[in-house]
Amino acid sequence: MTFTTEKEKGRITTKERGSGLFGNLAWGGEEFQKSRNDDVLVRKISKHVAGDFDKFVKYQNSFTWLDFFAVPAEVREIEDFYYVTYLGALGDRVSLDKLSMPQRQKLIERLTELAWAIRNGFVPTIPYFSFDDVFEFAGDFTFIPPVPLSSTRLADLSSSNDSIFVLSEEHTLGQSNVESSLRLLENVVERIDTDGTYLDTFRKTVFGDKYYTLHVASLEYIDEVVRNLKKELQGLKGFQVVQLEGVDITFLDALSRHLVPEVMDEWFVVPIKSDFMNILRHLVRYADALNVPVEESLFRCLYENCRFDTVAYELTGLVRTMGKGVLFVVDNYDEADLFVHEFFRLLKKVAGNEEHSFVVIALNAKTSATRTVKVQRTLKNCDESPRFGNKDLDFANLTILGPKFKLKELQVYCRTFGYELEELLERAYKNSVIFRRNLDFTFDPLTYERMYASLDPDERRRLHSAIARNLSVFDDSYTLGKFWSGVHWEKAGCLERAVVMYLRFVRCRLDDYAASPTRIQYVLKRVYELLKVMDRLNSYAFQFLLLKYIYQTSHLILEEFLRNWEPEDPLLKILRNFVLEEYDACLGLRCTSDKVSPFKKAWIDFLYNYAHFKKYDRVHDERQLQDTVARLKLKNRKSYELKAEILHLLGTSVAYYDRRRAKGYLGHAEELANAFNITHITVKIANSYSTVYDSELVSLVFLRKAIELTNRMGYYYRTFDARINLLRALLYFGRLKEFEREFRRLKEVVETDDTLDSSVKAYFWRIAGFLGTYLLDYEGAKKCYERSLSIEQRAGFQRASLRGLVLLEVMCGKFDEAKRLIMENREDPALKTRAFEYLTQLVLAESDDEFLRAWRFYKTSEVYLLREEILYSFAERIATLDEQGFLEEVAKWESAYTVERTKLSLFYVLLAKEKYYKFKGNDIRRELTRRQLLRLARSMEITHPEVQVSGSEEGEAHPLLFVLEVFKSLDPKSGPEKIVQLFSNIIYEVFQASRIHVEVVDEKSGIREIFTTTGGLDSERTEIRLHPFTVTIKDSIDEYCRYVVHFCSPVMDYESLEEAENIVWLLEELFSEQIRAAVYRERSSLDSLTGLYNRWKFLDILGEYHRKYLEKGQIFSIFILDIDDFKKINDTMGHAKGDEVLRWLARKLKEFSNGKGFVGRFGGEEFVGILEMDKLSASTLCSDFRRSVEAESQPNLGFHVTISVGVAEVTERQTLTELIGLADQRLYVAKNSGKNSVCANSLV
Repeated sequence: MTFTTEKEKGRITTKERGSGLFGNLAWGGEEFQKSRNDDVLVRKISKHVAGDFDKFVKYQNSFTWLDFFAVPAEVREIEDFYYVTYLGALGDRVSLDKLSMPQRQKLIERLTELAWAIRNGFVPTIPYFSFDDVFEFAGDFTFIPPVPLSSTRLADLSSSNDSIFVLSEEHTLGQSNVESSLRLLENVVERIDTDGTYLDTFRKTVFGDKYYTLHVASLEYIDEVVRNLKKELQGLKGFQVVQLEGVDITFLDALSRHLVPEVMDEWFVVPIKSDFMNILRHLVRYADALNVPVEESLFRCLYENCRFDTVAYELTGLVRTMGKGVLFVVDNYDEADLFVHEFFRLLKKVAGNEEHSFVVIALNAKTSATRTVKVQRTLKNCDESPRFGNKDLDFANLTILGPKFKLKELQVYCRTFGYELEELLERAYKNSVIFRRNLDFTFDPLTYERMYASLDPDERRRLHSAIARNLSVFDDSYTLGKFWSGVHWEKAGCLERAVVMYLRFVRCRLDDYAASPTRIQYVLKRVYELLKVMDRLNSYAFQFLLLKYIYQTSHLILEEFLRNWEPEDPLLKILRNFVLEEYDACLGLRCTSDKVSPFKKAWIDFLYNYAHFKKYDRVHDERQLQDTVARLKLKNRKSYELKAEILHLLGTSVAYYDRRRAKGYLGHAEELANAFNITHITVKIANSYSTVYDSELVSLVFLRKAIELTNRMGYYYRTFDARINLLRALLYFGRLKEFEREFRRLKEVVETDDTLDSSVKAYFWRIAGFLGTYLLDYEGAKKCYERSLSIEQRAGFQRASLRGLVLLEVMCGKFDEAKRLIMENREDPALKTRAFEYLTQLVLAESDDEFLRAWRFYKTSEVYLLREEILYSFAERIATLDEQGFLEEVAKWESAYTVERTKLSLFYVLLAKEKYYKFKGNDIRRELTRRQLLRLARSMEITHPEVQVSGSEEGEAHPLLFVLEVFKSLDPKSGPEKIVQLFSNIIYEVFQASRIHVEVVDEKSGIREIFTTTGGLDSERTEIRLHPFTVTIKDSIDEYCRYVVHFCSPVMDYESLEEAENIVWLLEELFSEQIRAAVYRERSSLDSLTGLYNRWKFLDILGEYHRKYLEKGQIFSIFILDIDDFKKINDTMGHAKGDEVLRWLARKLKEFSNGKGFVGRFGGEEFVGILEMDKLSASTLCSDFRRSVEAESQPNLGFHVTISVGVAEVTERQTLTELIGLADQRLYVAKNSGKNSVCANSLV
């Protein structure tokens, strides 16, 4: 069966290898695919059969104790139906009839190892055995893990395929345990061993007391080494390295297996061998046995290119919760993989003064060993003599690949030097020169050292140069060809070529995210050392890529160099200051040179505005950035990237107070970023969307999306913005258990990682202060704010924590202290942003009149920040001075927060309400409010000094009941946008959805409302699936209006489809009813002919504008427009033509008013509009529109049309009736003055 995904089309071809076990299966399939020169086995498995992702991945990775098992190189989820596993080059499938006797012997040996490993718990049991899962290459066999199959399917296969073995007893069919697995393998060996030579040995080995292997001659000696190691391990604390002297890899492998049962009471044994990911595979298995929770991200990180940075800190946390010491067994400590070394560095930090024990056992650890265990060299294959003849230099030459290498590197080596791959590999196996590590290879450390040292230095350089040239063209995420090419050029002594190749590697990997940031920073540091030797640190390419890496990943490296370096290039100068968080220095740089290219100047202007935003919470010049975006031509990835960056900054800068504009900017930025898969910008956009939807549950979806995308890239330090924003959101939504769990994980990192950005640390402690503030923990919150403030002051940031300190004093009733703080810092920009100036005015108000003015100004503002805090803190004073206004605000925000599910905000509104009833002496209503508070506090699981929750108090009921409560609180005038947003929140709350798409389109009213975290849908057919729980509903209100609801939840697990459908259809019915009402309300407000708002809707909107003018003095103007001689058009050309004129003019009016106000049809040929500007500006715009109508009517309608307009400003009359009358009078003047004119002053 052949299948492919969109991403794979045109990239790989299919090579026929036979259908194997999965041939012609309707629910899945397999094929061999060819990518470059690798044959890859791809298997497609139904999720329904395989179960959840974590369980499937864990089983597929549970055979790594055995080096002859292939670990899947990748597992993907396809269309929510399938898992697809990709396994590297495996060789040819075994044909039992064609096996020679030596091959049968080798295969039985492998089956014996598998059986022994199952018996002793090193690998899981197997439900069946198939020769379709066995491949032969270079004289050795590779097994691939079995996949889940149902009992029925197994029965069908075993009856029709003699290459698959299943125990025939009905009660074991499709099931497995240790006994059944061993009996199964015994049957397989019996089938292979036609003359009975090896069956008895198999039984003695598997069912006996000792493990038998052809490679280790003295089992008693292994037992002696185990006893010596146990003595060495006694009392060890912290991080220790033990070197074994006098043994080879084969002995080390046998030793690690024998250690497990001997030390299992005090130690976990983790055979890393030479692959960092083995740490994850084994620790996950141990954690599962101990019921230690494992993050889902750990499983997914097994199959991400940049997995190390995502998983390393999680793993260090995991090993500290295991309850035992951990023994790591490594082939070669001194020459270990970069990631293994980095992981051990992290372990050393956490093991410092703690009661944890982490011990590394290795063959080669001369430079790092804290202890040495010498093993007597009496074992087979453990003598010091070389295992190859002096005439056979093939193996010595092979050492240029390094102590560990991949099959792709070996393929390049053979192609470069003319070797036949399989023949060379088979000879190397026979001479015990190299050893298999799943699908990778490693030298025995001592053998490697001797052979590499035996090479003539000139010949060594020649070999490295030759392999470097060929490796550079193999630059996929598996091979990392440019990186290894640089390594070989360096070993060949060609430092300049090494630098060039290293920098090419960095540039490519920053664009495609196909390498771990740890590896990139290693390369950049290596380039720094090489350039230092060459006295070439002024390299522009190095300097730019270093700064781009820091900017892109948020990880500061080579800090000392950066602080002592004074770049001459203006872009490098401002970028250096920016990544060092020296925003004042950025603001001291403006690019005025004509020698700077327009593109580079655009970057400089962007960074200048970004620094201004970081410092003052607003960009310096929004119009300048808009002009830069308009001028930028989209030519390549670089131009798309810069344009997306600018648009993201613009969207973020207005996210708190103008959602519509923010969504426009961010949507455009997302389109540009997606065009070239510029994921680091997509992450920032998702973060900013969470701000746009701040106080709404769907903000959590965007934050988790940002974290997921960042984890995929491996940008560990970039995750902190999203993770701390997630903390903030969890706090306001009252999800305090989730908050506490995430807070603990972050706190550990913030307190131990010195490389974290200062801004991240300051923000973290600020959030910690928020928690204390809302729990009224004065001392705890104050310490957190002061800690954050000290970081902000040292770094020169805006002192955002000052706001937290003032708010803490206010909410804890310490108004005098709040006044002191405000007065001492009155000119600080931090107190003049994000609505905080309203709070300071209320705190500083001396008289009741001054307080009332400040309160009313804040109440009528568009700002939604600090609503609950101000209502709670000033409840009695506001209620005394403006009782009606206080009750209106409480009702408004109680409804809003109930709908939005911001529980902590709702909690404080109810506290304000309770204060009011206490103040008024209304005990009955106060008690009812207290019960609301108790129920809310219990649902949030918080302890608050003003609300004591007892064990008998009732918490929240069934989660669906809150939906009815939400709809009950919904404003009956809510439009489609609000309902779509609300329903998206409900979907998240009920189903914990990870992907949401809700869309409503009404052709009649022109409504098109979309909320999406998916970017769109490939399919809109109605369906409900259980694994994972996925819902897509496409339906319609009537022939003009349709809607689509789609979401996917990886955490919901329903017993039956019927149970799931009952919940889904109930919600869908509620949604459709609300949408129907909103759409019909919208249609009733529109003129059926032109699609503009009708007279009654227009007057309603005009009333809102007038209210804002009276409360806040916001000036606006209105106009009344009439088509000149319209009756003549109807009489001479017919009413159909007249209607055409009306529709054409309506379209032009919509374009004209876009972003400036509203327009409507007043009746007949009269149109009206509201413009958010004074009369002079409105008159100028109307004159421009009049000229446009006159010029464009002939080519569009076939004859000239003119209009007359009357304009009036709100300040000119007291009432709306008078204002409309004034505009109408001026229209009359324009008509009587020759038409085709605009009148704004009773004069044309």
